Amino acid sequence: METKPNETKANTLTVRQKIAYFSDHITTVCHVLILWYVLYTWYIAFIADGWNLSNLSLHATLYVQGWTFLMLEGIMAISPNNVVSRHLSPDNRNRLHTVLQIMSAAFCLAGYLILYLNSSRHLMTPHSKTGFASLVLTLPTCINGFTALFAVELKRFISPGAHKLIHSVCGIATFVVGTVSLYYGLDKGWYRFRVGEDTVKYTKAVILFTLIWPMIQPLLTCFERIRYMF
Repeated sequence: METKPNETKANTLTVRQKIAYFSDHITTVCHVLILWYVLYTWYIAFIADGWNLSNLSLHATLYVQGWTFLMLEGIMAISPNNVVSRHLSPDNRNRLHTVLQIMSAAFCLAGYLILYLNSSRHLMTPHSKTGFASLVLTLPTCINGFTALFAVELKRFISPGAHKLIHSVCGIATFVVGTVSLYYGLDKGWYRFRVGEDTVKYTKAVILFTLIWPMIQPLLTCFERIRYMF
């Protein structure tokens, strides 16, 4: 029996709708896991130190708050699968992305300086080296992101597509390196000795999931822009 074109189109749309439905729910799970990790980090910090948080606790909580929550939410704010922000207009999603990324950079810088200024040993471990590298990468990413807001005005120097592609690549590199640093940080005594081995393994799985899933859409967008440009 011959398949009618309309039936084929309807089936294709149904598949796309199913994929979108699946993506929406996975993104929602990602939100929940991010929130759990942030709140749990604050919880174990207060359990150990009370209201008088140590420099190490402040470093951990500020970085987790800035990198895992604000930066990830900023990345997902422009995703079409984000149930939190998809009702916003594209311009408002971009504004939300910008505000969250600026806040993220401020939290991470504060978390880094608190430990750097109160410690005599620096860049001795994979955690500290990747953390410093991610902080350095944040600067060109923020500068490029700010100039991307004026991509139309700057199009005689660089095409808007190329400008956005550079920003996306810088952002992905920054986020991946920073998340690797967080992953290494889970093996540090501050976290491992307070939660136990099983929780460390679970948290590592959460970190990997919240690294991979939010990066799928930006990577696909990068590939589309590269294909369009060349």
